[in-house]
Amino acid sequence: MYGVENVAAAVRNRAVSLRDEWARAALGGAGGLGELLARARPGQPIGEIRVEPLAALAQLIALQDLSPDDRADALALFELLGARAMPAPQRAVYAQLTGSPWHRVDRRVRWELLTDLANPFRHRRRSHALWLRLFRAGLPSPAVRLDGRTGRAPFDRLCTARVSPVDRPELISVVVTAYRPGAGLLTAVRSILAQSWRHLEVLIVDDGSPPEFDAILERAAALDPRVRMLRQVRNAGTYAARNAGLDAARGQFATFQDSDDWSHPRRLELQVTPLLRDPGLVATTSCGRRVTDDLTLTRLGLRGGGLNPSALLLRRDPVLRTAGYLDVVRKGGDSEYIDRIIAAFGARAVQHLPQHLALIRLSGGSLSRAEIRPYWIHPARALYRSGYLAWHRRIASGQAAAFRPRDGSGRPFPAPAHLLRSACDHLPAEAYDVIVAADWRAPGETQRSALAEIEALLRHGLRVAILHLEDWRRPSRKRLPVHHTVQDRVNAGRIGQVALTDPVQCGVLLVRQAEVVRHPPAEQVGIVPRTVLVLLDEAVREGLDAGLFGVTPLWCPQTPAVRAAVDSVPLTDFDLPTVTVDPVMAPRRSALTGVPVVGAEITDSRQLRPLPGSDLRLRVADGVRLPRQPADRLVYRASEVDALEFLGQLDFYLDLSLSPRSVLDATAMGCVVVAPDLEEIRRLQADPESAAARRASLLAAHNPAKFANRIAALARNGR
Repeated sequence: MYGVENVAAAVRNRAVSLRDEWARAALGGAGGLGELLARARPGQPIGEIRVEPLAALAQLIALQDLSPDDRADALALFELLGARAMPAPQRAVYAQLTGSPWHRVDRRVRWELLTDLANPFRHRRRSHALWLRLFRAGLPSPAVRLDGRTGRAPFDRLCTARVSPVDRPELISVVVTAYRPGAGLLTAVRSILAQSWRHLEVLIVDDGSPPEFDAILERAAALDPRVRMLRQVRNAGTYAARNAGLDAARGQFATFQDSDDWSHPRRLELQVTPLLRDPGLVATTSCGRRVTDDLTLTRLGLRGGGLNPSALLLRRDPVLRTAGYLDVVRKGGDSEYIDRIIAAFGARAVQHLPQHLALIRLSGGSLSRAEIRPYWIHPARALYRSGYLAWHRRIASGQAAAFRPRDGSGRPFPAPAHLLRSACDHLPAEAYDVIVAADWRAPGETQRSALAEIEALLRHGLRVAILHLEDWRRPSRKRLPVHHTVQDRVNAGRIGQVALTDPVQCGVLLVRQAEVVRHPPAEQVGIVPRTVLVLLDEAVREGLDAGLFGVTPLWCPQTPAVRAAVDSVPLTDFDLPTVTVDPVMAPRRSALTGVPVVGAEITDSRQLRPLPGSDLRLRVADGVRLPRQPADRLVYRASEVDALEFLGQLDFYLDLSLSPRSVLDATAMGCVVVAPDLEEIRRLQADPESAAARRASLLAAHNPAKFANRIAALARNGR
């Protein structure tokens, strides 16, 4: 309930209402967040308090960091516990808030805190030599030092002793893109010119900077004869500029450098060496250490280092021939490019060097800093990543080509408007008839039913989009993408995809899982629905809040059993059962004669039932271990055959899982659904009229047209 995965989910979704819930849990129900902070801020002692929810609450407030007081409030809550009582999952954040390295935290956090505590640019009269000795840890030789230009920011004074030159004939092209650059451009270019790998060229690609930046650009171009300047006619973004640099490059190898970062003088040497040794490699990547202008390392909730996407070094010709160019978006294109190269060539063709070969400058106006925080990224980035991961999956399986043209046309997945325009561009509102909100990370029972309902709405001619919101009953530490079975529909253009913050209008917002609105995010909701309809396929707990869209919701049960079980919200005067799938069927037996083909879906080995005398086929969930099966029994893994394809083979479907969705799918595919009873199978086989009547009754109760007509009427007319 208060583990790392719960905190991560709450931070990722900016669930502010969880603060009060966890505060009440910490106080044992004797008050809420207001009462708790009123005592914690002045440091007043509190009587009996529950440690786990209090520590999780403090961590949540610190990492959400949504108001100027949040960090101070988080620290005040942590101090109610003290260092000795601090649970292990919260120790790092507590240490980072206090700036003390003496807590029981992992070595990386302690080293960052010790280094920052010794930093003479943050704390006067600290030993420069001690700090530098700490700061150098983990960086390659020659050791980093600072030059004598004391009037400069410490970051811009970074240097090393002269490196031994590497004279090889292979040319490396380094593309440095710049837009409205400052003096940091000189730092970046100088760090490349100081590389041990001497045979290089630097291509500075100006991305349409105004004339007042000509002076700094010309200074950078004049640093060395190996520097060339390219000018873009208009500002099109970093990745369009990098593509121009790739086309202009003359090198066998190419890499990138951000315009205000610093590369260690052996970065190119260390990254190109594996490519020279192994012709099967097409690219290398490396890590970077993220620091501020005064070389501070500590970032709340984060570690200072990790993959540096800009440091990708590639074989230019084979990569451009197969994968093409970077996607022309404003943000996130470098990570997509690396993942695409891996999908196209295989993971073994790209080698990662776990060394910090660059220092990445963190500036206050950085797009990445504003849109990437602990456990949280901007919703548009999340949509973009979900889209390209599904496409990359198809590339890796040979179902799609990896090539992308330089101009970015023909993108095989949608990119959110936020990533295609500059911050000053006005984003026009989109319009859909229906938006279906659910947790789309896994194809569970509800998602399968929602997809069947979406298909019914599409056949009715409605314009439909999905909205991904997380189910609070299934927290996860990592952000998971929309499942590929859903995302593939989006990428193919059959349905749209929106984020909560997008300016979108719709007739009906169909909330397919009530739990996704339990803790509304602290985001500016851009979706404006005429009607909000919450479909209830199970009893719900109190405390749901579907009012975040500014419309009083309708609560609609899907079955009489759900209607009878729900008394916490006012219900509609109609039920809206889910629908059967549209049966795109394989050829089927015309009559139930001979040996019946019987099948079942197995999610637990305990569901197995022996059925002698029948052709038994099983579709087994991945990861389920089965005992040895008879030689004449056909067993599929779920990943090997689609559910509908499997059902299309059967005459009788055994309802072992008690899954309403599977029952409907089997019925739509022409199966007769039965209990695991051989006598009943024989009876229905001998009485095909009864079997047909059973199917017809179930299909009529879950008619897709009835569902679509009801939703279409709500979309047109409102409640």
